[in-house]
Amino acid sequence: MTSSSTNAPIGPACQTSTPWWIHCDRTSPAIDIGSGATAANVIGGTGITFNAGPLATSKLTITTTDDDVRLNGAVTLNSDLTIDTGSAGAGDITFTNSATINSQGAEHNDLLLNAGTGSVFFNANIGAATATSSLGTMTVTTASGGVAIFAHIGGFVFGAVVALLVRGLGGDRSAGRRVG
Repeated sequence: MTSSSTNAPIGPACQTSTPWWIHCDRTSPAIDIGSGATAANVIGGTGITFNAGPLATSKLTITTTDDDVRLNGAVTLNSDLTIDTGSAGAGDITFTNSATINSQGAEHNDLLLNAGTGSVFFNANIGAATATSSLGTMTVTTASGGVAIFAHIGGFVFGAVVALLVRGLGGDRSAGRRVG
């Protein structure tokens, strides 16, 4: 993971160095890139870039042990990405109001999310296609706590009018809540 912002708060388990490479020795407590709730905390510039390498088969996996993952800044997938907060616990995956999700130019990278008994929250645009790139397949394998979408998805609009929370197991639908 890289971040182009300076003073990007990540959490006590992670360390950064120029050009803002992030290395985490352990994934507990939660991963919170751009921690905080003000505009000053958003990862600016080119945002948060996930890059596993130059090969088409390169894939990046972020795994926690039932801890949350929160991304607060524009997200670019330069390779396929899996975020897995564990299957047994309630680790939420949150993309904040500033965390749009897109692929690198001329690519169609996949996003796979597993929140176990936790939830997945999308609070910004997902997969804004250009003439040469788009988000590949986006899959939520498990999120028993539900999936909340407050965003544009490939031209479809979800948001203030339609706040959707779909429960992963029972298909129960109820009003969602904005998390950011």
